[in-house]
Amino acid sequence: MVKVRIGRRAAVAIATAAAVSIAGAAFAESPRGLVSKGNRQYGKKAFGEALEYYDKASVKSPESPIVAFNKGAALYQQGDLERAREHFKEAAAKTKSLPFEAKAWYNLGNVAFKEGERQEDSDLRKALASLEESVKHYVTALEKDPELEEAAENLETARLKIKDLLDKIQKQQQQGGDQSRQQQQEQQEGEEQEQQQGEGEQQEGEERQEGAQDREEKAAEEQQKKDEQAAAEKPKEKPLESDKTAQQILDEEKENRKERQRQESRSKYRPVGKDW
Repeated sequence: MVKVRIGRRAAVAIATAAAVSIAGAAFAESPRGLVSKGNRQYGKKAFGEALEYYDKASVKSPESPIVAFNKGAALYQQGDLERAREHFKEAAAKTKSLPFEAKAWYNLGNVAFKEGERQEDSDLRKALASLEESVKHYVTALEKDPELEEAAENLETARLKIKDLLDKIQKQQQQGGDQSRQQQQEQQEGEEQEQQQGEGEQQEGEERQEGAQDREEKAAEEQQKKDEQAAAEKPKEKPLESDKTAQQILDEEKENRKERQRQESRSKYRPVGKDW
């Protein structure tokens, strides 16, 4: 676990060192007096009250790196890492003391490390980026003050944590690759199953069509047999006599007319017998 030394030791030791030589009523409301009151609240872990005093001090002394540093420490303890980062950067930029600047960079490393711990459960790559940032800040702190043992210790801890994260990322990638291959295999099997099902349906349709054609042909054959049988059982019709010629018809009609005339003549002039 990283030793985050931006708590009571860092804030109080730095701030009170600048406030020792001032006393009296004027001191109470001076920037240093307000910082001293804030440090006492910080020591009681009343970080909200401490921050109020640091805010008042920053109004009276906006260029003070000590006030900026202590505000960053209180915000860190409250979990507001983004604002804590801003104030530690401000402290590092405003101070002319290399040991003090080293502590500011050290605390920036702690902020980045804490962010990495928060991100580890949700996004390993973001966590890795935060840990790599913390390493850079610890290295900068040691460049400013090679005697800052806390920075050296946390640098080693951060590097070990990075190795652990890289192992987790590699394992996650392997699991993702296995899952991807499994999904591809399942997809391929599904496509093959759909293809087989489609071929089966096509074959079934062709068989139904062939069956329908066979039934139609069989029905046609049966109907043809029935027609042939019916034709065989039907009585034969006598052939029609050939048509008579027109002359024959006229001659027959002429003879018939003469015959009728003879019969009419005999009937008309038949003698009547006596009337007895």
